Amino acid sequence: MGSGRLEGLGTLDLARCGLRDALDLNLLPRPASPGLGSSRPVLLKRLDLAYNWLEVLPAALGSELANLERLSLSHNRLGGLGDGLGDGSGDGSGDCKESVPALPASLKVLNLAGNGLREVPRAVASCPELVEICLDLNKLANFPEVKKLRMILATCSFL
Repeated sequence: MGSGRLEGLGTLDLARCGLRDALDLNLLPRPASPGLGSSRPVLLKRLDLAYNWLEVLPAALGSELANLERLSLSHNRLGGLGDGLGDGSGDGSGDCKESVPALPASLKVLNLAGNGLREVPRAVASCPELVEICLDLNKLANFPEVKKLRMILATCSFL
């Protein structure tokens, strides 16, 4: 397969792939742009990482996936994460430790269901386009203010 064939990839489904380590964003296709090297953002609009074993997410998630609109992280092991959704400091206790990396500003839909979260990562509040978040099956005690948010799904989440 030629190197340019995946450049316009809009959706990547890695659900139920048994992923245990944070996604290496350098492996994702980037648009051809002479002189910019690896600093070009990935063009993905939808990324599904549901039903894996992820405990951490890449720190550069927000900057590398600058075009991302839909992100599903449901049913992973993000319960020990803080604000950046992962720098490896999660201990599985469900307590946020202000470690979640920035989320893409373009994010409109976020699914964090079934992760054992006790707090919604503050990075969620920095998503100006976020209109829908699914927090089902968590153990939440707080929720940050998100201006455009129209739908919160939080069944069995003990808000």
